Amino acid sequence: MALDCLAGASNAFCADCGFDSCLCQGAMVKPHEFPRYSRSQYDKAAGRFKKDIPVGSDAARDQWFQAFEIVENWRAAHGYPLGRFREWLLQRATKIDPKVNVAQRLKRLRSIHTKMTRPGRSWRLTQMQDIAGCRAIVHSIPHVQALAKGLRQARTQHRLVGEDDYITNPQATGYRSHHLIFEFCSRTHTLFEGMFCEIQLRTPYQHAWATAVEVAGFFKGQDLKGGQGDKDWLRFFALASGAIAFTEKAPLVPGVPDDQEELLKELIELTQSLGVLKWMSGFRYAPTIATQRAKKDAYWYLLRLDINTRMVTWDSFTIEETELANEHYAEGEKLSVDQPNVQTVLVSADGMRALRYAYPSFFGDSAEFNEMLKMLLGLPPGFAG
Repeated sequence: MALDCLAGASNAFCADCGFDSCLCQGAMVKPHEFPRYSRSQYDKAAGRFKKDIPVGSDAARDQWFQAFEIVENWRAAHGYPLGRFREWLLQRATKIDPKVNVAQRLKRLRSIHTKMTRPGRSWRLTQMQDIAGCRAIVHSIPHVQALAKGLRQARTQHRLVGEDDYITNPQATGYRSHHLIFEFCSRTHTLFEGMFCEIQLRTPYQHAWATAVEVAGFFKGQDLKGGQGDKDWLRFFALASGAIAFTEKAPLVPGVPDDQEELLKELIELTQSLGVLKWMSGFRYAPTIATQRAKKDAYWYLLRLDINTRMVTWDSFTIEETELANEHYAEGEKLSVDQPNVQTVLVSADGMRALRYAYPSFFGDSAEFNEMLKMLLGLPPGFAG
């Protein structure tokens, strides 16, 4: 433990973990993967990676996969800062909401590729602020606000470099959440200086909505999350988010009716014409995972979703096996480069139950959203559409 982590000194922070409340007694998050290239090398490799994988030329494919591996190293190196931020978030969130669900993930390379190629946006890899991400799902909007304030005002050597309150100012897609972006700063782990971590704070309703958008995007093969895809589905999700905002007594989504009755009328029509309840209820994979058991001290879970076969497989890794988990993560993504139907992600949560709650989209589970939608539309809980 760092020598200047002063017990009882509220104005001191630990030189090792960098937070106002020392985390060195908690999960011993240690660096397992380090950045091996310069920032310019990472960005140059990302410029090749964001292009479509070459077809036909072995030499061109080899160059693309070399870029893939460099980008993957940048992603994997975020594991140490991410672990530190997750422990800090859990510590602070638990004081505000003892039943909070906190989880973390390293962004999928496919998602990095999608974000870098979205129309009208130009991202350099080393400027991306959500490669490392952790999430806290708390009981209500006041809980979100209290937690955001606590994180904002906390004494830490890490820098708050951005904040977006998408609850007060929802996106046109309907996305609602509170984001804080921190830049990792450390006197003892300087190799990780300048890496970012995005912290998302949301309510259960907002989380159910975001999960449903991701599930629909997976199975439609569309970037609905990024506002790209079928206009009727995009409109449906914007309206659903607006209805939730009415329920939570929060600012409405831009472009949706500001009259609740009018909004619900349009939402009901789209729900029926798209067959939302029946379609969304077809994606649950509990039977495929029921026979598996995680390691007793599991920290990482590697999830693999095959959309065509509707199968989920997964492996668990301890914190000491972080390097191995990252190797399996990279290998899984490499094998599925030419298989858009296969999705792989490496996530961490406090047990399988918490994992399924924090990342239900990877289990094709939109049950929470379906029940919420029925409630919004005044339908009985058992209604199947």
